[in-house]
Amino acid sequence: MSLIKINFLKLSNNNKIILKSKNNFLINDKIYLFLKTVAYYNFKSWIVGGALRDFIIGQSVKDIDIAIDGNPEEILKLLKENKIHIENKFLNYGVFFLKFGKIDCNLTCLREDFNHDGRHSKVLFSKNLSADSKRRDLTINSLYLNIEGEIIDFYNGYQDIKNSKLNFIGDYKKKCLEDYLRIMRYIRFCSIFKNPIIPPEYIDFFKDNSCLLKKIPKKKLFYEFKKIFENKFFCNSIKIIKSLDLDYYFLDEILKEDETLKNKLKYYLQNQTSI
Repeated sequence: MSLIKINFLKLSNNNKIILKSKNNFLINDKIYLFLKTVAYYNFKSWIVGGALRDFIIGQSVKDIDIAIDGNPEEILKLLKENKIHIENKFLNYGVFFLKFGKIDCNLTCLREDFNHDGRHSKVLFSKNLSADSKRRDLTINSLYLNIEGEIIDFYNGYQDIKNSKLNFIGDYKKKCLEDYLRIMRYIRFCSIFKNPIIPPEYIDFFKDNSCLLKKIPKKKLFYEFKKIFENKFFCNSIKIIKSLDLDYYFLDEILKEDETLKNKLKYYLQNQTSI
């Protein structure tokens, strides 16, 4: 594990980087105030996952995930006492959907996942940040930023982002069999880097197990596919979908209700030379 303070690309001798504009990264004053409120109640919280990854890459942050070290009942009480509107919640998983201005926020209690069946798991709430990090999919999605601007990096995710490396945390086969959607998410994340470094054994495993994607609810696949085209290098993901012989499945089943996306995929499949 390393402790980093962000100063963009400048790494000091003590492996700390300085975050020049903490408030700008925290997107708006409401989010910063929320983190301060959490600290006032003696809970710890961290911005985690995609928002931090996109910030480091240089992309705009559209939504934000926050991890918190309280149990669901404690956090529900905190939210109600401070009159923070809850858009939706799943107490069994310790998940609260909030909104700060135009920014969607997913607030999740630290937890460990177990007894996976390919889509769902049982959970055990925890105060252990390291244990929470183990349930994350990729190293690039496992960075935690605290309110002081320090990044906690358990798996060298910061350097993987800088080097365009897409690595699973731990055993990639186990990760994908725990949750089949991770295969599709991996394919999507290939669209955020111009030249992603993909271990060849991952693609071999995806090819051998492409049938697992057909076990995922179609709405979830559609949601992941739609996000591919929000990224600059979406053609990377289309190439992989084609290599897995899933192009017709997406055209005929996943995108059949969305002519715009369907035609877009058709176009890039038919113009391989431009991909």
